[in-house]
Amino acid sequence: MKKVSLFFILVGILFSSLGSKVYIDDEINKEEKINTFVDTFLNISNDISVVAYRNKLVLSIEDSLSESLKKVDRSLLDSTLKVINEIEYSDIKELLIEKAKIVSDELTKKEEEILKYTAKETLVGNVSAFTAYCSDGCNGYTASGRYIGNNIYYNDKDYGKVRIVAGDKSYPFGTIVRFNNLNYYGEKVYAIVLDRGGAVGKNRKVLFDLLFSTEKNANDFGIQRKVSCDILRIGY
Repeated sequence: MKKVSLFFILVGILFSSLGSKVYIDDEINKEEKINTFVDTFLNISNDISVVAYRNKLVLSIEDSLSESLKKVDRSLLDSTLKVINEIEYSDIKELLIEKAKIVSDELTKKEEEILKYTAKETLVGNVSAFTAYCSDGCNGYTASGRYIGNNIYYNDKDYGKVRIVAGDKSYPFGTIVRFNNLNYYGEKVYAIVLDRGGAVGKNRKVLFDLLFSTEKNANDFGIQRKVSCDILRIGY
């Protein structure tokens, strides 16, 4: 009985000295107080509440890691890592650092995906149409040396199935273009520069020439004016 009483007296002194800011449910300051609180409490007893408190901290930091992943927020991950690195207990620290590495890898993937679809340059101009075979002597080959036949698509390693366009030499073969407002389609169209054209390019009649499978489809498309064109990748 004396041992139990001494334990509660010591716990009472502990909570009195730390004040209300170290209550287990204090969400605001618990990361700042974790080392002092757990160190002192472990000197008195291996009470189950210490384990509960430590587990609660782990869950709190895991929540922060999850939030950083959902928000693609590198700054939140960095601040969470700072808290983790201040924890003195290797078992908790190693567990959370391992989880942080997983979150960091996932964030990197998401950041790369965002960067992939972020325009490096945006142009506004006209977009026309052409075909691989036409009355002007087209032979099915692009200026890049690729035989396209009647295929108007290209399978790109990063952007998947995209249309083929002609552009000027300021855009190397392999450049990816996103057309944002082609009224002919009513949706965004992704394309890769694989051809050239005498009337195609900056300060010319049209910015890009979009490949179609037949002359009829090309004629139906005509010229789309004031098209917003995002350059997503320069070359391969």
